[in-house]
Amino acid sequence: SGSNDQSGSRSVTNRGTAIAGPSVLTISFVGTFKVPSIAPGASVTFRWSTCRVVIYTAVADQTQVIAESDETNNTATRRNTCT
Repeated sequence: SGSNDQSGSRSVTNRGTAIAGPSVLTISFVGTFKVPSIAPGASVTFRWSTCRVVIYTAVADQTQVIAESDETNNTATRRNTCT
């Protein structure tokens, strides 16, 4: 979502070469989302309707349920403002 949206969104992308099994996406100040299996190169977007003036941190597969070739790219941070 853009910085002036009244809501938020975050996408989880499988950058690997194999199907990523189900996992959990945790977003600070928002909660958790169940992530379904994702095909290589595919994405799933999660949305929420409450806007907060905060820095959101999203962590995919926080409990490391999915074996990955790169375990270092599971976190994203974004500053958000509301109008």
